[in-house]
Amino acid sequence: MKMRKLRKYGIIFLVLLMALMCAPMAMAATEIGQNNIGDLFKTAGDYILSEDIALNANTKAIELSKDFTVTLDLNGHVVSSDTSVYKTTDSTKYPASIIYATSGDMTIKDSQGGGKLLDVSTAAYSSNNDGVIRVKNGAKLTVEKAIIEVKNGIGITTYDDGTRVTFKDGEINVEYGFGIATNGTNITEPGSGIYVEGGKITVASADSAAIYHPSSGTLSISGGELSAADGIQVKAGTVMISGGTITASGDHKVPANGVFSGGGTNELGNALSLISHKSYKGASMDVTISGSATLISEQTNAIETYISSGGVDHVKSFKVIGGIYSTDPSDYVKTPYVVKQGADMMYTVTLAGVAVDPSSVELVLGLKNTAQLKASSDIDKEFSWESSDPKVVTVEGGSITAVSAGTAIVTATGDVSGSKGVCKVSVRDTDDVVVTPAKLELNVGDSGKVTATCDKADTFTWESSDPSIATVSSDGTVKAVKAGIAVVTAKGGVNSAGCVVSVTDPAKPDPVPTPAPVVVGTVDKEDNPVNTESGKPENVEATESSVLGATDENKRYTAEKIGFKATDLVANAEGDLTVSPVVAKSAVESVMSDDSTVAPENITTLPLVEAQVEKSKNVAAIALMLMGEDLGAKNGSVVADINLVKVFANGTGAKFGYAAVASEYGDKMFTLKNLDGKSLASTDKVNPDEVYTLVVFVADNGDFDLDDTLGNVVDPIAIATNKAKPAPTPHSSSSGCNAGFAGLLLLAAVPFIYRRKR
Repeated sequence: MKMRKLRKYGIIFLVLLMALMCAPMAMAATEIGQNNIGDLFKTAGDYILSEDIALNANTKAIELSKDFTVTLDLNGHVVSSDTSVYKTTDSTKYPASIIYATSGDMTIKDSQGGGKLLDVSTAAYSSNNDGVIRVKNGAKLTVEKAIIEVKNGIGITTYDDGTRVTFKDGEINVEYGFGIATNGTNITEPGSGIYVEGGKITVASADSAAIYHPSSGTLSISGGELSAADGIQVKAGTVMISGGTITASGDHKVPANGVFSGGGTNELGNALSLISHKSYKGASMDVTISGSATLISEQTNAIETYISSGGVDHVKSFKVIGGIYSTDPSDYVKTPYVVKQGADMMYTVTLAGVAVDPSSVELVLGLKNTAQLKASSDIDKEFSWESSDPKVVTVEGGSITAVSAGTAIVTATGDVSGSKGVCKVSVRDTDDVVVTPAKLELNVGDSGKVTATCDKADTFTWESSDPSIATVSSDGTVKAVKAGIAVVTAKGGVNSAGCVVSVTDPAKPDPVPTPAPVVVGTVDKEDNPVNTESGKPENVEATESSVLGATDENKRYTAEKIGFKATDLVANAEGDLTVSPVVAKSAVESVMSDDSTVAPENITTLPLVEAQVEKSKNVAAIALMLMGEDLGAKNGSVVADINLVKVFANGTGAKFGYAAVASEYGDKMFTLKNLDGKSLASTDKVNPDEVYTLVVFVADNGDFDLDDTLGNVVDPIAIATNKAKPAPTPHSSSSGCNAGFAGLLLLAAVPFIYRRKR
C-alpha cells in the first residue's frame, strides 16, 4: 500500500514539474544604466531604466534599427542630451534626436511618473529640428506615458512612409517648433499615421503649432489637450478629429500677397487651418470633424481654409459633422447638420434633430382614443411616421389612434436629416365604474345614498331605470317614490355600474325578495374542473368564458344576440352586465307558480358571460367561482336549497336539474363542486364563507342557449335560494333532476380563478 502511494505522488510531482517547465516564463526587464546604455534595443524585449541617463556626442542617439518589439520603461528617470552636437559629426548617421527608430515596434512608458526625454540644447530650431524622437521607414511608436521636452525643435518627428505614432498619455512640451510633425518630402507615399488619444501637447511661442501635417497619411485626434499659437496646420492627408481640445492663441497674420509658406507653418492663429499650396501639388486633404472635439481660437476663427496665391484648392472633402467651436463654423457645415450656440457662447455642430411633442402620451380605450403628435426640426419640413406596434396604436400624419391595450413607440423621421424623434404611447383599458352599495332597500318616502368611482379620465352621470319607483340626483341621493324595483346607474363614457333599489310599501310587503347582483370569478378552459373529469358524456365540453362588461356596445350586442330588450340588461355594482332584477324576479315568480318547492328567501343574479365550444352543438360546461353567501347560502343551507333558473326574455323562467356525478352531466343541468373539484350531493352543506365552483351545462343552440350563433353560448341565469332547514343526514350521491332545489341563479358563462372581461 505504501509503495502504491509513493508511486502515485511521484507521478503527480513529475506532471507538475513538466507543466512548470512547459509554462511560459515571464522574463524580467533588462535594467539599463549609464554604463550599459549601448545595450538598449539590441534585442527584442522589455527594458527599464535604473538611473538617469546623460547622452553625449560619443553615445549618440538611442537607436532601434531592427524589426524588434521593445518596451522602454523610464521608471521615473530622465534621459537627457544636447542633440545639436550630433550633426557636427555625421548628420546622416546621427540625427539630432534622443531616440531614433528606423524599424520595429517601440513602446515608451513610465511606471513611476516623472520620467522624461529631455533635449537640453539651446540651439536654434534650424540646427535642432530632427525631433526628440524620430520615427521613419515604417517603424511603430507608442507613447503610453512619458514627458518629452525640447526648447527649440520637435517633440516627435514622423515620416510619410508607413510609420505609425500613437500618443496615449503624457506630455510634449516645446518652446518653439512643433509638438508632432510629419516630414512632407515624400508626399506621394501614403500609409503613415499619427494617432493622438490623450495627454497634453503644448508649444509655447508664436509661429508654432501643436501638430504640423504637410504630408499624406492619417492624422487622428480622439482625445488629449493640444495648445499652441496654431493648433493644427494641415497641407495634405486624411484628418479625423473626433475628440480632445485644440486651443490656438496666436495672432492671425495672413500674408498680404496671399503667398503662404510652403515649407513650414504660417502664423494664422486657427485651431485648425487647411492650407493648399502649389509645393504640394497633387496632395489632397480629406478632413472630418465629429463627436466631442473642441476647437478654440482666441484671436480668430477656430477653423479656416486657405489657398496660396497661384495655387489650387487641395481640400477634397471637409466634413464638419460634430464638434464644439469658439466661432461659428456654419460656412463649413452642410445639411443635414446644424450649428447651435449655447449659453457659454460656444457653437456646437449636431445632426439636425427631430423632436416629437408630446414625448409621451396615454390613450384610454373608449375615452381618449386619439391624439395629435407634432414633429419639429431645424431643417426638416416633412416627416414620415411609424408605429412600433400597429396592433396597439396606429399613426397617420402624426395622428395616433388606440387599437388595444399595450405600449408602442411612435417615430417621426425627418425627410432630409433622417433624424428620428419618438413618442412613447401607452394604451390602457378604461377602469371600471364601481358603485356602492350594490343593493339599497328603502321604504316608500325614504332616501338613501349611493356613491361611485370611475377612471381618472372619465366622468359619470346618475340615472334611474324607473323614476316612478326611485329617483336619483346628481350627488347620488336616491328617493323612494313607490313600491317596486329600479336600478340607479352611474353611467361613464364607456363603462357603467348600478345599484339595485328595492322600494317597499310597509303596508303591502312583497313576499318575493328583490334579486341582488353578485360578482364571480372566471375559470379558463385548462382549470375548468370538468376538463379532466372522467365519466362525463363525450359531448360535454369544458369552455373558457368571459364576463361581459356593462358598456353600451356590449349591451346592444348582447341584447340583439339573445333577444332581450336593451333596457332589460343593466350594470351591477362592479360594472358587469347582468339581467335586470325586474326580469329576474319575474322569471323566479314564473318558476314558483309551477313549483311550490321553490320559495326563495333571497335571489341572486350573476353577470352575463359568453362562452365558446370548439364543436358546435356540444354541451358547454361553464364554470364560475363564487362564495357560498353569493349562492344565497346561510348556516344550515344544503345543495338542495339552491335552485338554478334560466331567465328568458319574456320574463319567464325554467329550472336546471342537478347532477351530482359526471355521468349525469348534460344540457339544462348544473353541479356544485368544492375546491377539491368534487361534486356535492344534494344533501351536502353549503357554507356561506367557503368558495365553490358552480358548473352550468348548456347545449349550444339548445333551448337554454339564447344565442343562435353556432359555437357561442350566452346564458342568463338566476339563483333563488330557499330558507335553510335543519340539515338532513349527508348523502354521497343524488339523482340527475331534483325538483326540490329552491335557489335561483342568473348567469352567463364565467371562467375560473380570475375575472376575464370583454
